[in-house]
Amino acid sequence: MLTLLETFTVPTKGTAYAININLIGYELKSSSASFYWTILTDNGSIILDGNLTINSPELDLWGTDDEYIIDWVLVQLDLRKLGNRRR
Repeated sequence: MLTLLETFTVPTKGTAYAININLIGYELKSSSASFYWTILTDNGSIILDGNLTINSPELDLWGTDDEYIIDWVLVQLDLRKLGNRRR
């Protein structure tokens, strides 16, 4: 799931342009799922990465809408999609 971000600079690494989120661990009816995320520059270089685990009850709200997971990851990392502004 590649999502464009409001850009920000990571000192000595570059300007963040997008986040890519990949599911790395989930079993049906499980109470958690794990994701590997990478922050990318405009040329695709990884400048930050890590793992996040979502647990029930948030996991139960996922359903079939991957936007829910994207938004959840962005909140966890305090990032904003391109075009979204803080309130």
